[in-house]
Amino acid sequence: MILFLNDNLEYLNLLLRTIKIVLNFLLFFGIIIIIMILIKLMYHYIKYGYIGFGVFSVKGNVAFKKDLLLLMIDKVPGYRKIINTKEYKSDMIMFDQSGIYLFKIFDKEGLVSGKYNNKNLILKNGKDNEELIENPYLGLKEDGKRVASKYDGVKIKKYIVISNMCVFDFKDSDDVCLISLGKFATEMKKATKSKKYTKEEVKKFYKEFR
Repeated sequence: MILFLNDNLEYLNLLLRTIKIVLNFLLFFGIIIIIMILIKLMYHYIKYGYIGFGVFSVKGNVAFKKDLLLLMIDKVPGYRKIINTKEYKSDMIMFDQSGIYLFKIFDKEGLVSGKYNNKNLILKNGKDNEELIENPYLGLKEDGKRVASKYDGVKIKKYIVISNMCVFDFKDSDDVCLISLGKFATEMKKATKSKKYTKEEVKKFYKEFR
């Protein structure tokens, strides 16, 4: 009986030691993952002026797409600063060596009809599903005027970024570019190829805006 109890105690001690090792192992890797996430968030804050939480977001929302845009922009050669806007209709404003860029993420899918200068547009998603939506062109144009008033003579480009499952069924505006998420990286490489401003000038634009 005593021998049986001793065997059970040894087994329990071995089991407890094993559980302790596994928990320490999981704790170690959990800390590593947390540190990596914190580094990513701080990188966003230092480089772009805000903390991006798209890493926790579900696919399809604005935060997730915003982080995708930032990842694509990060691979484009050149120096730039990016601001996550709250008082503007634009989702991001980019100060680049080639000029200033305004980005509006259109986070809807379906067929959009109307005119770019209308107050509202019609979104059709499905056979009988239609709704009036706010016109992203108007807000972006207003933002362009506000930004232009701060930077006399600086080239400003405005983009509405749509998903590959969205179609705008009307003539495009002359001063607002409509671009799909899949073509965004290629467009940015082309648009930012000509370097007009120095790093110091870009920093100055950024500080003046903030």
